[in-house]
Amino acid sequence: MADVDQSVSAIDQKNSENNDDSTSDENQSDWVGFLKSIVTNFLFISVFIIIGSNFIFFTYYDSLDMIFPVSRKVYFPGSKQSGGGKKQQRGGGTSYTCPKSGTKTFKMSSQDVLKSLGYDGTISGWPYTMYSNQDEWFSWAGFKNWFAVTEGESFMIYRKFMHILFKGGDNNLFQKVPQPLLYILANIIFSLCFFVGFMGFITTIFKSFTCVSHAWAYSLIGLLLVYTSIMCFANGFLQHLSFLWNMLVVPLIIDHNVVRQICSCNMWWLSLLFGAMAVGSGIQYLDNITWMVMMIVWIILAIKQIFF
Repeated sequence: MADVDQSVSAIDQKNSENNDDSTSDENQSDWVGFLKSIVTNFLFISVFIIIGSNFIFFTYYDSLDMIFPVSRKVYFPGSKQSGGGKKQQRGGGTSYTCPKSGTKTFKMSSQDVLKSLGYDGTISGWPYTMYSNQDEWFSWAGFKNWFAVTEGESFMIYRKFMHILFKGGDNNLFQKVPQPLLYILANIIFSLCFFVGFMGFITTIFKSFTCVSHAWAYSLIGLLLVYTSIMCFANGFLQHLSFLWNMLVVPLIIDHNVVRQICSCNMWWLSLLFGAMAVGSGIQYLDNITWMVMMIVWIILAIKQIFF
């Protein structure tokens, strides 16, 4: 009987040791994993801030026609305006006001700055120089007109889309949207950037069949000889690259100081977002006491930022 009791006691002791080891493993902090997660979060929030700040820059900028010209006459001087071209914006630059203070205002760059950077609101060079501004029959001159107009009108649609994208329509709807939501919206749009390439592909196909007299003939021949397909894929690819370039780089070239101020004006909630991501990393990699302390500190800072 005594042997049986000793065996049971030994088994209970072994189970207790295993439970202690398991609890110790669960509460042990993985600092290497935590630091890797923090670096990943930092890179993510940096890209998030750049995309959102650049988007807001364009939202408040009143000279988008200099960057994204949409008038047919800009592409083909002397041609008749089709599609009800938009009235060109004037004035150059505007001002950005911090949403939190409501008083700090920053003047944006003027048209002179845009012109010095090569954004003068004009489109020139190949393939637009191929356009003869005359109704041509089915001929080599007619083919050149078809090619130039197909390219031009596809890019006009893309640039009109960029106007709507940044402004939210002619009434500048996005200027009335809270800026944290604009940051989120900008990054959602950026994640769907493949749609811009698809749109370029579709608009090229459509315009290649409708843009000039005998367009359908040039397009059908082009499908057989592959050049219509090449145009569609090339335009989609180039418009996709243009979208990425404008979302990531162009506002920084035009006026990086205003982009920095936009970021600074929104830093109060962006820092809270990064802090929340850090707490999430702590929950995943650190022991219970450490991540609980992090969460308490974050809650205190959040209350201070929001209410004081």
